[in-house]
Amino acid sequence: LGLPRDSDAAAVTAFIDKAAKDEHHRRLISDYLNYWEEIATGVRFGVLDADMLRTLDGPRLASILVNYRAHIDRIRSNGTPSTFMVEFENLVKDWTRD
Repeated sequence: LGLPRDSDAAAVTAFIDKAAKDEHHRRLISDYLNYWEEIATGVRFGVLDADMLRTLDGPRLASILVNYRAHIDRIRSNGTPSTFMVEFENLVKDWTRD
């Protein structure tokens, strides 16, 4: 079982809907989003190059933020600190302001 393509909004939505009821789907999404949060944190601390990441994956990361928004918001509303995915969100928002 794998995650859908980040740019396939309908497939991501369907996967998120399954995750609402299925722990395996939830873990896959959480692991995936946590990976990107770690990457964004590396950029903030200067360990990873923001320009390189933007060049290689900028549109993909924008799709992730848009298409996984419902899941991110659900996690935040379930008592998880509102800091969930903040580094990632800020990174992508900074890029879209340019």
